[in-house]
Amino acid sequence: KTEEEKQRWRRALTQVAVIAGEHSISWASEAEMILKIVMDVSNELPSSDFDRLVGVEAHVEKMKAMICLESDDVKIVGIW
Repeated sequence: KTEEEKQRWRRALTQVAVIAGEHSISWASEAEMILKIVMDVSNELPSSDFDRLVGVEAHVEKMKAMICLESDDVKIVGIW
């Protein structure tokens, strides 16, 4: 990895380290917990930041190919 990539990872991991987490045992509904996490992340990151996520692009392209976005079929994608 380039030095710039390493620095981006360091900054990202430093930011993540100070985020308060959620414990699934504290939630009656896992779906509600996931929704809260998604909303928290969405509120913190403007949509323009997604193009700068380190190491994500190749994974997104693989997922796009697997789920065939052109199809009208129902799809379920789980992220854990």
